[in-house]
Amino acid sequence: MKKIIFLIVIFNLFISCQKEKIEIKKVRIGFPGSVNVLDGVAGIAQQKKFIENELKNIGYEVEYINFSGNGPAVNEALIGGKIDVAIYAEVPGIILKSKGIDNSLYAIADNHINAGIIVKKGSTIKSVSDLKGKKIAFPKGTYIHRFVIEILKRNGLSENDVEFLQISSDAESALLGGSVDAVAFTETFTERLTRDKGLTEIIADTEKNPDLAGKSIFVGNNNYTKKNPEAIEAVLKGLKKGVDFIFENEDEAYRILAESHNMNVNTVRKIYDFNKDNINKRYMINITPEIIFQLEQCKEFLLENNLITKDFSIEEWSDKSFYDKVF
Repeated sequence: MKKIIFLIVIFNLFISCQKEKIEIKKVRIGFPGSVNVLDGVAGIAQQKKFIENELKNIGYEVEYINFSGNGPAVNEALIGGKIDVAIYAEVPGIILKSKGIDNSLYAIADNHINAGIIVKKGSTIKSVSDLKGKKIAFPKGTYIHRFVIEILKRNGLSENDVEFLQISSDAESALLGGSVDAVAFTETFTERLTRDKGLTEIIADTEKNPDLAGKSIFVGNNNYTKKNPEAIEAVLKGLKKGVDFIFENEDEAYRILAESHNMNVNTVRKIYDFNKDNINKRYMINITPEIIFQLEQCKEFLLENNLITKDFSIEEWSDKSFYDKVF
């Protein structure tokens, strides 16, 4: 009889252990990109395993999922339940919220992400005004979309003066192959082709038009967040450790990102600018009143250009409770 009871106890323990294995919690982080590595501070937090370890401490696993279709593809994944949270630019985030999708903004991973317009080296196109009647390709529904419309306007052109084409992972081949006249893309892309490879020339960028730069934001599905608030807190802790790391290890941070993105370290240094004076301005994590104001301006632009049709409050979209609790 004792033997039978012993076997029953062992069996129940085995079943319990198996159940625990099955019920391991996970957070799926989606982001745009052709490689499965985040950019900037988030990339450091990923590669140094700061996010992974913070989640591991509370019984979670992390899965990073990249989408070559940029922000709109990340939005589709959030809507379809394929990811739980996302780190990407503010424009697709605002577009998603305007569609009535139940999500919230938790943090700012990078307050200034640049973009540029490039042409093939030796092109007769030397300035934005030369784009009249030309084909310009870029990922629509992104912060680059906003940059293109505004930079055209500042140079006396409108959407009717050029031909807009959708492009994402095939941008390099399209430009160098001659199927488009210009490409607008992230600074990582434009600098790699221009500084590292010497194949293109930059005719406009947000470095000279800083008010048109984008922001990298951290958003999440509210249904997931309500059930897993500790996961959001852990990701924020991981991001903050990424900021602390670059503050103390600037050169190593450049090296890590250069290797993961297959770029020259001096190009990476130009893109991210991890000097101590810049870190608190650009990589502050928290959602400040100034950030709210800037996001409201971005939203108004999207409304005016019919890129979204439904208005909402950026202040109400922002959930600062997790940041306040953690820090």
